[in-house]
Amino acid sequence: MITIPHASLDRLSRLHLACDKRSGLSLNHIALTIVGDTVRIAATDGRVLVCALFEAEGETDREIVLDGEQFTAACKAALKSRVNAVHLLIGHAESRLETRHGDSLVRHIDGTYPPLDAILRKHSAGTWIPSVSAIEPALLARGQKIIGRPALTLSSPVTPGSSLPCAWESQHPTPVTTHELGQATRTPAFWTDGQWLVLLMPTTRILPPALDMAAFVCARRAEMAVA
Repeated sequence: MITIPHASLDRLSRLHLACDKRSGLSLNHIALTIVGDTVRIAATDGRVLVCALFEAEGETDREIVLDGEQFTAACKAALKSRVNAVHLLIGHAESRLETRHGDSLVRHIDGTYPPLDAILRKHSAGTWIPSVSAIEPALLARGQKIIGRPALTLSSPVTPGSSLPCAWESQHPTPVTTHELGQATRTPAFWTDGQWLVLLMPTTRILPPALDMAAFVCARRAEMAVA
């Protein structure tokens, strides 16, 4: 059984905004991954990734894909209840969102979801290298709408709203390679409050072949405020 606080249902009902509506595959739906006593519910279209963590009790480790439209409808129906939390029960071919006013069924979609763990681990090193990239305002607006906040504080090696270079001090003992530089320009900007996470993929520019790294290095800043 998965416990979802009632306060999280509002955001979950908007999670479909991060799905890929043009795709008939799993990206058009909601990913649910259970590991131990933690469940991750996520949606992405390859450019925006939003996910949340909740408690799971008595569930086996698994990865399933939930029908995006039915999941959204179930969350909106559960919002009308006034309980402190609702329960998501995982079945064989469908899941059930349970409230005291009734249950909502969400079918499982055949297929697999792209692996998200590799993306989420990119920030663990805490060291950024020079990059030339930007966050599109439309992507930022989608993330803000899902979370329900007029502004998000993003941490990233990119400058929102522009295409200007912004670099964090490199701690690599050897010169930065082309491969490392490519990884930096593809690193998402992210926001998190511990339970919810929003990743926004940057739009990157082709770097000059003779880029002077030293000219772009500046002191590292932990956060960047986005109005």
